[in-house]
Amino acid sequence: MVSQSVTSGRTGPCAPAQCQTRESVRTMPRGRRLPPPLLDVYEWQDRGLCRRGPRELFFDPDRERGTVRRRRETAAKRVCAVCPVQQACLSHAIVAREEYGIWGGLTAAERASNIQPLAG
Repeated sequence: MVSQSVTSGRTGPCAPAQCQTRESVRTMPRGRRLPPPLLDVYEWQDRGLCRRGPRELFFDPDRERGTVRRRRETAAKRVCAVCPVQQACLSHAIVAREEYGIWGGLTAAERASNIQPLAG
């Protein structure tokens, strides 16, 4: 059985045999860490301004490069800059090690350059 998100009912990538829960954080394959699937942990996502616009603004299409990519990222970052849950979004992206998309106003590359490796 695959775990499910309480807020959306979507099936997650973590089967029980692959995940461990320690100190209220789920450790997933490849070192990703997620908080437990509790409504109060994820309810901030419902208030995100990104939910009102096109998903493609925050996640780059295949083979997008150069000026087109920079314009899209800039537009997404403008949305994040005025979003009421920007800090919660960024914190989630860092803890969960989100590998794709703009979260909390930072691209995946920007987040990766600011994250210290986790010990152990």
